[in-house]
Order: sequence, then structure tokens, then C-alpha cells
Amino acid sequence: MQSPETHFLLHGGLLAILALAAIGAAVGLVMWMRRRSKGAAAGAVQTPSAGPAPVQAPPTQAPPTAAAPSQAMPVQAPASVPGDAPPAGHDVFISHSSKDKTTADMICAVLEQNGIHCWVAPRDVYPGEEWAQAIIRAISGARVFVLIFSHFANESSQIKREVERAANHEVPIIPFRIEDVPANETLEYFISTPHWLDAFTPPLQEHADRLVATIKRLLDKPREARAAQPLA
Repeated sequence: MQSPETHFLLHGGLLAILALAAIGAAVGLVMWMRRRSKGAAAGAVQTPSAGPAPVQAPPTQAPPTAAAPSQAMPVQAPASVPGDAPPAGHDVFISHSSKDKTTADMICAVLEQNGIHCWVAPRDVYPGEEWAQAIIRAISGARVFVLIFSHFANESSQIKREVERAANHEVPIIPFRIEDVPANETLEYFISTPHWLDAFTPPLQEHADRLVATIKRLLDKPREARAAQPLA
């Protein structure tokens, strides 16, 4: 039989062994948890990414389509007014001094509004065309010659040549007198016979209307009859 002292020693040694085992187990558990936490951290750092970002394909471009041909709007020819060339051919040659251009343009507009085609300089002299040649052709091609007579026209050597050419081609001459001045000797030789249309008293429109009627009467007759036809 064991003595109480021996039993106590055996019992105490067993307790000590159990205590040391518990401490060792606790230390081992702590070390295992530390290693696990470090491995998890390292794994988080070294974990590769899910992969490179997908490369987006460039947007496809629709093939170019042929542009529909543009349709030009039809251009309407403006009405004949002073400053625009008249239709091919003319009925009347208007002779005037450059200083009476405003009156000549007004007479031209009235005549053309009434269907009488006119030739008037410088409107109908084409670029690059010789001036004298254009005048001669226009006078010879006219059916009536209208002279815008004023003191400027009376002093113009150009007007004298135009009147002489009209008389030479037997084109009826209508002196449209806008000033009450006597004609010089040269002009008087050519225009003393025809009846004059006095237009120096206002309004000018009334005289222009009378000129229209006179020219239409002349244009209705053959060329030979026009040359001898009295104007009033």
C-alpha cells in the first residue's frame, strides 16, 4: 500500500504533465493561426488578376454611300430692262449723248415694255467688240432710228456720224426732242424733213407713249414705205 506522500507526489506529477500538455497545445494553436493569417495575406497579394482587360474592337464604319446628285433649281431669265442685252435682233436703234443716258434708258424701257426691241449703247456693245463696228452693224440692222435730241446731242460729233449712217441705210429717223434747241447745220441736213416729236414739256411719259404708237405704225409697213412714211 502506498503512503499518502507517494500518492500526493504521483497525483501532482500527473497534473503537471497535463498542464504542460495544455500549454504546448495552446502554443501550437497560436503558431498555426499566425502561419495561416500570413499565408492568407501573401495569397491575397500574389493572386493574379482575372486577366487583361478585353480589347474593344474598333467600331465598324458603314461603307460610304454615293451622294444623291443635287438637282439645280431652274433659273428664270429676267425680263429685259436697261442694262440687259435684248433678244436677238432689234427694231429700234436709240442714238443719244452719254449725258442723256438717263432719258435714253427710260425711253428704251418704255419701248421694250411695249414689245419693241431696242439697241442702245453701251448696253448692247459686247465686251471686246469694236465700238464703231458695233454701231454700224446696229444701225444697218435697225428698222427705226430714234434720236434723243438735246443740246448735248447737237454738239456731239458721234451723233452726227450715227445720223448720217442711218440716212445712208435709209432707216427712218425719228428726232425725239427733249430740249427746245435748233439743230446744227449738219444734223439739219438729215433731220429737217422728218417730223419731230417734241418732248421737252412734261410729263415725259406721255411723249414716250406717243413715240411707241409712232414706231408701231412704222413697223407695220414694209421698209420702202417706212422710209417715205410721215411720222404724224
